[in-house]
Amino acid sequence: MRTKEAVFLGFFTCCLVHVIAITPFFATPHPDKSFYFVPKLCKSFNFGPNSTCATTNVPGCVCYASGTCSYTTTGNECTHCRTSNNVSFNPNESCPNLGNKKITLCSDARPTSCPPPPKDQKVCECDDKGSCQYVPDDICNACLKKNIVSIIDADCSILQR
Repeated sequence: MRTKEAVFLGFFTCCLVHVIAITPFFATPHPDKSFYFVPKLCKSFNFGPNSTCATTNVPGCVCYASGTCSYTTTGNECTHCRTSNNVSFNPNESCPNLGNKKITLCSDARPTSCPPPPKDQKVCECDDKGSCQYVPDDICNACLKKNIVSIIDADCSILQR
């Protein structure tokens, strides 16, 4: 009877150790990724005014001042961010399917004041840590918040990976 208990206890302990060991890989996202697509603003790359761009190609998602985004396989962070009207580049990431929605990127040219948002309006606000929340607000007031990077006038599920 003792042998069966010892075998069972050993088997149970072994299974428990394996579950504990692999759980973090499934329970948490990759450290550089969030559950949402959050544009990486061009200003975050800090290219010097006289630096030259490498000729390597890095695929990724480019977002434009128009609020649209497209996936590209040519160019890199430097070449995309030095092109006018390109406001973000997420290397090695696909773009979300925004449908007819436009994504607004909050840059250094943030508004200084906004009228109160309409009471029934909600937007998806994404912060610089990769978290997005669907909250009562509008695009102007959301961009007033220092840590907000992007806003879309839709439920946050549109930005889920």
